[in-house]
Order: sequence, then structure tokens, then C-alpha cells
Amino acid sequence: TDDNAALKEIGDVYIRSNALRLLNEGKISGSDINRMAKSILKTSIAMGLQERPVRDETYLKNFPQHEKVALQTAREGIVLLRNENNILPLKKDVTKKIILTGNYVTKLARGGGSADVDGYNIVTMLNALKYEYKNYLDYVETPTDEQIKNANAVLLSIGTDDSEGWDMPFDLPEQLEEKIIHYSEINPNIVVVVNSGRGINMTGWNQKVAAIIYAWYPGQNGNTALSEIIAGKVTPSGKLPITIEKRFEDSPGHSYIPAEEKLYTGWNEDMDMKIPVNNIEYKEGVFVGYRWYDSKKIEPLYYFGYGLSYTTFKFYGLKLSDKILKKGGKLTVEFTVQNSGKIAGAEVAQLYVHDVNARVPRPEKELKGFVKVFLKSGESKVIKINLNEKDFSYWNTNIHNWYAEPGDFDILVGASLNDIRQSARITLTD
Repeated sequence: TDDNAALKEIGDVYIRSNALRLLNEGKISGSDINRMAKSILKTSIAMGLQERPVRDETYLKNFPQHEKVALQTAREGIVLLRNENNILPLKKDVTKKIILTGNYVTKLARGGGSADVDGYNIVTMLNALKYEYKNYLDYVETPTDEQIKNANAVLLSIGTDDSEGWDMPFDLPEQLEEKIIHYSEINPNIVVVVNSGRGINMTGWNQKVAAIIYAWYPGQNGNTALSEIIAGKVTPSGKLPITIEKRFEDSPGHSYIPAEEKLYTGWNEDMDMKIPVNNIEYKEGVFVGYRWYDSKKIEPLYYFGYGLSYTTFKFYGLKLSDKILKKGGKLTVEFTVQNSGKIAGAEVAQLYVHDVNARVPRPEKELKGFVKVFLKSGESKVIKINLNEKDFSYWNTNIHNWYAEPGDFDILVGASLNDIRQSARITLTD
């Protein structure tokens, strides 16, 4: 709008102030504008924003329930990646202190852009851990080597400020990388807490620190869940929804940055018409995400579906409802998960399908189902996952439809992509 000072400052190089000219010059069409406007209106209608105000204070009456859901989501979403010598849960020690330091101790870690939400009743990492550990924990903004060395354990908060529309490097800033390594050299009990919306390069210090907790952007009360996990009141049960590489060169996105370009962060050039348009061809095809690393035999630092617990789980008794599945039929996969440890916890049982003799390029494994099961110590539960013809199909470009190729398929169940505990084979027939 004309009275928007920010837009005036942007200037005439932006699409917003050049839309009519671009339309008149034939560089964009009315159908282009209609397509984008239609998407916005569809979303608005689907959210019911035509019938109620965007900011409806009546929804705050359910806020206490929303807080409970957010807290439980954080409890189940935080991922424990490393826990050498079972340093976690972190015990209180009257003889030494726990040092807390790092980037997101006194401020809430969150994304930028549309993810930059203020929230209510914010719980900082400092407040959550102080509530849990009282005087056993000291927050030190810039600890000395002597303080790090003498601490019973060091909780080091690191992370990234990610935002939509930004290109973020895989590597951490050099100074932060050096700090993590330095701390680990003078104290073996470094627990790194990562707040990020993506994977980061941890290869240089992964084996040097005692524990790594991937806490993502946990929300306004997610640090309460973090403190509960660190203290052992909650057993971690989150699993990675991404693959974390050893190096960026292993990623399919490595070669997509044009040689003359650099990573972009910020907002000032989002719609700058002077910036050249690069045509980027995505070449990984169906090998998206975990399928890329698995099929290319690239060993990552942490596999898709990976996550540690304070207890252990066994998988056994895999049974298929049929050994031969006709097209149009259904298959029931049944197996048992048992908590073989000493404390209660939850496991995410994952089911993958492997096409034994695929005639077209297909992923090595394809996730087709998962179930999260909460079990007391010694408790077991039978898991049933139903599959149908679509779960064995690929998109056939010749017939422009899903096609299930007859042949043998392996049914794989386990705790992560690379932690398959049981397998069975089924034959698909016409």
C-alpha cells in the first residue's frame, strides 16, 4: 500500500510495484495472477477466515488444553542422538555444578518469517532447567576454561535461526565449531542441545561430546519437556524425520547452487527484479530425502528414523497374513514390540517395503507405515499395519497412473531406516 513505509523504502525494483507493467509487457498473464490469488483464497476459505475474524480471542478459552498438547508434542518430538556412557539422565551431584551456557538459554529458539511467533507463557531453557535442578545448576554466559573443566557436566545450547526463503549453510560458524571442540577437550561430559529447524554439520565434534539432544524449535513450553528429558522424568522417544549428512557434499542439493551465486539470507532482495533467474533442474527424481542416501549407499551421520531412548526394545514374531498378494487385495503385517529395558518408554516401529527386482529405478526402501507404542518395563504389544496394492506401486509414466509390478517384495520392520530387526518376503501377482 502507498502508506506502507517499508514498501516505499524497497523501491521500484520489486515485483509488487511492477506488476501492472509486467502484465502490460506480457511477461506475466492474468491467469498467473488468478492462479496465485485462487490458492490464497482457497486457504482462507478452508481455514474459515471468511466467517470469523483472523484474530478470534474466544479461542483463548481452550488455551490451557493447547498448552498441554504443545508440551506433550515436545516431549515426544525431541530426539536423543548420542548418549555415551549413559550420561543422560543427568544426575544431581552435591560436589560439583552443572554449567549451562550457549545461544538459546535465555531466549526462545524459533524460526523466522511466518515461524516467528511470540507465543504465551514462554518457558526459557534457563527457567526450565533451574526449576528442575535448583542450585545444582549455574548459568554462565561466558564460562572460563576452569569453570568448564570443573563442572560435573556442561549443557551447551547451540542452534540456527532458520527462516522461510533463506539459504542456510550446513556448517556452523567457525567460532562456534571451535568452541564445541574446545569444551569437549577439557571436559568429557559435554551435552549439546541443538535448536534448529534442519540438519547441521556435527561431524567434527559428534564423537567428542558425551551427548547430543536435537530439540528443534520446541515451542513456548518445549523447554519444560527438554528439562524433563535431561532429568529423566520423561524417556526420549523422538525419531529423526530427516537424514543428517556427514558432509554437505553427500546431499543431493550440493550441486544446485550456481557457481556465480552465494547463499542468500535476509528479506531485502526477495523480489528484486535485477537478480538473474537461474533454472535449477532437480535431478534426484524419486530419490527424495532418506531415499537418496539409502539408494546411493551414502552413509550419513544419523539415519532417517533414528533416535535413542533410556530403555531398550525388542522386535519379534513377524507374520504376514498371506505369502502371495493378488492385486486389489490387502496384506496385514503383524509383529510384537517389547520393552526389554528397566523403565517405561515408547518406540516408533517402522515398516519399509523393498522391491526385490524392480524394473524401474525405485528407492532401496520405502516407508509405508509406522506406529508409536508406549510400553512399561517388560511389557509387549502386538503391532498390526495394513498394506494394499498402492503400497507396492510406483508412478508409471507410460500409463500416467500408479502401477504395482508383479514380483517379490521384502517387508522390513525395525527402529530406523538402518536398524531393521525383522524381515519377510511376499509375492505380488496379477
